[in-house]
Amino acid sequence: MITAASLAVLLLLCALIPRESIRSNLQASAEYLGQTDAFNEIWEGTASSRMDHYADCVLLGIAWQYDASHPVTSVMESAYYHSEDNGEASNLRDAVESDLPANKEYLRYWHGSILLVRPLLTFMTVGGMYILFGVILAVLFITALFFLIRSGDVNAALGLILGAVLTFAWFVPFSLEYIWVFLIMLAASAVIVSRTDNTGSLVVILMVCGIVTAFMDFLTAETLTLTIPLLLGIRKLSRAGIPESDIVKGSVGSVIGWGAGYAGMMSLKWILASAVLGIEAMDHVAGNLAERTNGLVLSDNYFSLFGPIKANIGCMIPFCFQTAGIVAGIIVLLGCIYAGYVYRTGSARMRIVIIYALIALIPLARYMVIRNHSVLHCFFTFRAMMATVLAVTLIMGELLNKR
Repeated sequence: MITAASLAVLLLLCALIPRESIRSNLQASAEYLGQTDAFNEIWEGTASSRMDHYADCVLLGIAWQYDASHPVTSVMESAYYHSEDNGEASNLRDAVESDLPANKEYLRYWHGSILLVRPLLTFMTVGGMYILFGVILAVLFITALFFLIRSGDVNAALGLILGAVLTFAWFVPFSLEYIWVFLIMLAASAVIVSRTDNTGSLVVILMVCGIVTAFMDFLTAETLTLTIPLLLGIRKLSRAGIPESDIVKGSVGSVIGWGAGYAGMMSLKWILASAVLGIEAMDHVAGNLAERTNGLVLSDNYFSLFGPIKANIGCMIPFCFQTAGIVAGIIVLLGCIYAGYVYRTGSARMRIVIIYALIALIPLARYMVIRNHSVLHCFFTFRAMMATVLAVTLIMGELLNKR
């Protein structure tokens, strides 16, 4: 409750920043984003390198429409100027230059990242933010690795690096939309690895992660803020000799806590929006929820049962490299299965292995439930598989003898 209330109040205070103080940098940002296609691929032909500057334009458009004279209404409505005749970069530029009013609501999300973006716009453009957040992400990643290696857990450090590489994590800083879950995930991981010594604190940290994720994220790879910190937390507690039964209970509690935090924070936005705007917010939300789960996508991956999983795995290394990559990926997977069976140690803690395996399946379950979104936006939702890579690495470390 304290976390949710604090975030909401800070976002309202952010709306008090005068528009004139961000106008020039917003104009420059619109010009910058308009120089390339909204879904430009940094590596042409590689979907995993695709940016979502469309979403960044929308976010900046909402940030512009925050009104210091009506902060509560503008934050709850989360509206922006949109015209079907132009791209979103042009719409953003026109809205800023001509003071065009908002005409499209986006109230189903908090858009809490504006809490960072709007103050930064007073002295830098979106291009500068990409660099700034890229540096912050690198520092957080190195910090998490430092704590893991210092504790002697090279296996988990290797899994984190491998997960980042196989999911093209170096492209994350090129789009604001992708950044937030990585910031939350890495910060939480660093705290858990360095400070957590019991399951109770793990549950609390992950509940806060769920709240902050619902506040900041644009529905990208949201499960990362649960899966990666939870895997690293379980790994630390299991190595510290915490009883397996306690770890099982803590893991279940953490999943429930994260889910309650995420769902509760989203519900809070809809309740507040209904009260402030005098509307039934669920009328606006329900249609989008139905579209994201069952909306039609003209893709073979949508119509096949496991198509969403196939689409997302197909964006990963090595599977993204067509036939040769698929063959290489299958060989590696078979090698892992063979090594885990033939060279397994007799001291493996199977309940810990099962927990790792269940967490590894969370991204896959997400793809199956939110089918439309997972197929349509597989070029960024696939990064949730970073947790699956880490889980497999931890399982191998648990099963194999040291030799």
